[in-house]
Amino acid sequence: MERAGGEEAEGLLTVIVPYRNRREYLGRSLRSIVAQGCRGGFDLILVDNGSDDGGAEICREVAQECGSECAVHIVMAEEKRAGSSMARNCGLSLCRTKYVYFFDSDDDMSEGFVGDVIKEISEHGDTDVLVVRTCEVVDGVRRERRSVVGFAPEGQMLSAMLSTQAVVFRTEWLRAIGGWDERLRTWSDWELGVRTLLNRPLIRRMGGGPFHSVYVHADSITGTGYSSRTEWIMKALEAVREDIGRAEMSVKRQGKLTAVLAMRCAIASGMMKREGAGDDSSLCMRWGMDKLMPGYGTKVLMHLLRWYTAQGGRGAWRLALMAGDWLF
Repeated sequence: MERAGGEEAEGLLTVIVPYRNRREYLGRSLRSIVAQGCRGGFDLILVDNGSDDGGAEICREVAQECGSECAVHIVMAEEKRAGSSMARNCGLSLCRTKYVYFFDSDDDMSEGFVGDVIKEISEHGDTDVLVVRTCEVVDGVRRERRSVVGFAPEGQMLSAMLSTQAVVFRTEWLRAIGGWDERLRTWSDWELGVRTLLNRPLIRRMGGGPFHSVYVHADSITGTGYSSRTEWIMKALEAVREDIGRAEMSVKRQGKLTAVLAMRCAIASGMMKREGAGDDSSLCMRWGMDKLMPGYGTKVLMHLLRWYTAQGGRGAWRLALMAGDWLF
């Protein structure tokens, strides 16, 4: 572990950035983060997750560029186990500040963002989870990422509103719920978002924004497509099924969340079919039927959502959200 940059921050915020073979984007992303240090101190933990493209050298180069006016305390660490969840948990284990924020190594942080977050958590230090609005960039077009009103687990299951860059966690609270699920290679932020809401945190939405440029492309951490990740998507679905089973709630509430998960499974199956992966689509749908054991009404909705999505229909998650309220 190496340390560089400015003096250690005053205990409020750490930004954690895992990276693996992101040389093309890493320098740009890190410079957008360290530029925040001119407006307030914070810790920055960079976790090398097995890069062999010179990523560590870029991190050192950016650290050396930090002038005396830059109040960023940089820690460079290494996690040999492959996987972003492992790398993020490595950074979490090194975090010494009250709050922690995870950022992807191929995205750009908005100017002044860290200062806004520090101001917010300074004024509301009892917050467990601070939610921020973010933007994604697809084919050069920047647009606000979707979200729903309120913070119910079913909203996260269907819309993935709590993506990696959309959440600032109170560090000890995140550790208490288990951190990132290291079994998952994709949809890990989706699962963590569901688990977060099932644990009923004190949650607050930060004003301003939308923030950042979260790039969505074939080589991005965010990723594109479903059929190339079928196995890992199904592992994430299984993890959320387990999360629901462990959470304290009424039988009726558990039934509703399981039905919503079944509908999310059907939408994923429809996306796989739209991409031409019929076998993967059938496998995913069969998992939902066998593992979640939906009732008759939910089964009908699953087939409709799968068909609608496979035909190119948009906004299936909104239909599923309304259907969940209607069913229960």
